[in-house]
Amino acid sequence: MELNNLKMPNVNPFEYPSVKCTCGNEIFVPGVIFKDIPGVALGERENVHVPIKIFYCSKCGALSPADKEMLSKYDASNNNKSITHNDTRHNMDKVDIII
Repeated sequence: MELNNLKMPNVNPFEYPSVKCTCGNEIFVPGVIFKDIPGVALGERENVHVPIKIFYCSKCGALSPADKEMLSKYDASNNNKSITHNDTRHNMDKVDIII
């Protein structure tokens, strides 16, 4: 089926509420987390770095609610409860993102 023939619902996204951060901000910035997968698990000789796209709040640096939920499910088993990033574009010097 061609993309031009797809019937898209007539929905105006501006008529629906925005996802908000716990700080009240509605703007999220894209970021990437790289997970280091052991090569043995994938049948490779070397470890593989797998990128995972995430979004974090442009004001306080917290993960978006959807990403927080996704990462907490998978990182809980690894006891990895925070992600640290440096972002000078938003005047944030080392922000710990708590999940």
